[in-house]
Amino acid sequence: RSLFNNQNNDLEDRDGPWFVKEWDKNGGRGVLRCRTSSEIDSLIDPSTNYVVQNHIANPLLTRKGQKCHIKFYSLLQCAEDGVSWSLHTCKDCFLCVASNPWDPN
Repeated sequence: RSLFNNQNNDLEDRDGPWFVKEWDKNGGRGVLRCRTSSEIDSLIDPSTNYVVQNHIANPLLTRKGQKCHIKFYSLLQCAEDGVSWSLHTCKDCFLCVASNPWDPN
């Protein structure tokens, strides 16, 4: 099974790095780093679900050069009419900061 199908051709062979993580892992566990999208298919297990992210060229960094991001949880709910939507967002969030300075190489 290929990670990229015909509907996602715009992602194929885009410059990396690419980060591939099993969907149920956190804290940096289970993260694979690939230089090209074509390299991903040879590393994944077809029976496992993954989160795949192309590297952001200028990621948010702390003053010490550590990569960081804000996590918050939202629920997008479709009404019974199938047309209307409601967005519910948790008021609490948290900041994730890497232990080491970011190095794209």
